Amino acid sequence: MLTRKLLSSLSFLAGAAYAANITVSNHGGNSSSPLMYGIMFEDINHSGDGGIYAELIQNRAFQGSTEFPSTIDPWEAVGNAKLTLQNTTVPLSWALPTSVQVAPGNNFASGGSIGLQNPGWWGISVTPQPYSGSFWALGSYHGKFTAKLQSAKSSHVWASVEIKSKCQKGEWVEHKFHLNPRVAAPDTDNIFVLEFQPDQGSLNFNLISLFPPTYKNSPNGNRPGLMAGLKDLNPSFLRMPGGNNIEGDIFGYRWKWNETIGPLSQRPRRPGARGYANTDGIGLVEYLQWCEDLDAEPILAVWSGVYLNGYDNDNPYDIPEEEIGLYVQEAMDELEFILGDVHTKFGALRASLGHPRPWKLNYVEIGNEDNISSPLSYASYRFKAFYDAIHAAYPSIVIISSTGDLKAIADNSATDYHEYARPNIFATQFGLFDNANRSHPILIGEYATIEPNTENPLEPVSWDAGEPRLPYPNWVGAVAETIFTLGAERNADIVIGASYAPGFQNINGSQWA
Repeated sequence: MLTRKLLSSLSFLAGAAYAANITVSNHGGNSSSPLMYGIMFEDINHSGDGGIYAELIQNRAFQGSTEFPSTIDPWEAVGNAKLTLQNTTVPLSWALPTSVQVAPGNNFASGGSIGLQNPGWWGISVTPQPYSGSFWALGSYHGKFTAKLQSAKSSHVWASVEIKSKCQKGEWVEHKFHLNPRVAAPDTDNIFVLEFQPDQGSLNFNLISLFPPTYKNSPNGNRPGLMAGLKDLNPSFLRMPGGNNIEGDIFGYRWKWNETIGPLSQRPRRPGARGYANTDGIGLVEYLQWCEDLDAEPILAVWSGVYLNGYDNDNPYDIPEEEIGLYVQEAMDELEFILGDVHTKFGALRASLGHPRPWKLNYVEIGNEDNISSPLSYASYRFKAFYDAIHAAYPSIVIISSTGDLKAIADNSATDYHEYARPNIFATQFGLFDNANRSHPILIGEYATIEPNTENPLEPVSWDAGEPRLPYPNWVGAVAETIFTLGAERNADIVIGASYAPGFQNINGSQWA
């Protein structure tokens, strides 16, 4: 009886409902920023090497540093070969002095083949598509090389090609080849093999490279699937090349723009800031091409004169004031490379690399999280030195200070705000930007939920070593971040845009979710 009465009441209310007309004004609301949502990228979580960068060979050039010495790993000998790292009297280049000598081992049988093999970055995907490869060889050899893609388990050969030697005694000579598998391998447990017959003795090899098809067939390009996924996000900007990775973990190994351009043989590799080395195969030119491919505005960070020094925030290494001018000039050279016409020194260098037309660049950030790494020197002289030079030469560029908070240093500069928090904290930040200084634009260069909630709803993130992080982004974090970014959208008169960080996570080797 109760159910029948309730249904009758609902029917009456439905019958008594009236139509409502709602008029929405087309003016008077907040204007949205044209750059509201973008991408932040640095080589973290093997997002570059072993990730979006399409190179399939791991340790292709045997590069080393004081932090990560040269190694043969993960290369292995084939056919009773002996592999030895050498710094030959004739190096491939100043950037790649170390090569691997492949020589017959003690039990080598005359007439056989020797060589070396590489498992790639956690395996190699083999599908019916063309693979483009190359290697450099030093020594006397008049026979043929064999390059193969084969199963690591069964040794089944998916593709093979013979390459006639062009070796000249005492010279490094490049050899190029193509592999064309006819069928797909059932898994990624595959290896790349390079062999030769050592009748004339040993050979040295360097810069052994193999690429699948790349996005838009760009040379030295990115993986098509990942780039297509980014394109589908329709990002408005790309903040690059970091992040902590621009600063450098130890002295001397910061991100140097002029060592990331040109042929791969001229890129020396360096220790990254995340516990592994970077080939810098994705360099300045590749980043700018990436922006063009995605129709995204570049937001370029330049090195601000401080090294992380092992993430020791109490003892970073910053450049003294009397020496900072050298590094300011380096940044100015970088901007001339990007923006200068072909009659300038570095504009001409850009043109020689196949890009005579200048790129666009409207935003430059000075450093990264300098509120953590030596904030006193940043506020007293480092920021000003870079700001004054850049603003004088390029007054239309928006210069962003990396203070990490809502306070810009210069009167007409922007600031880069970073927020890593628990979901409960993000949920309270809908109005965070409502009372921010309207004279300073704000870039939200990095934000993410990185730890779960606790019983204390206002507990901040713990930065203690070993503190558990979320292994992957989750729903409660995404909802909380949405509250935060909706608040940013409401304040688009001062918020330039926002980029989640990190942009990629390689599950085979990640440091940060």
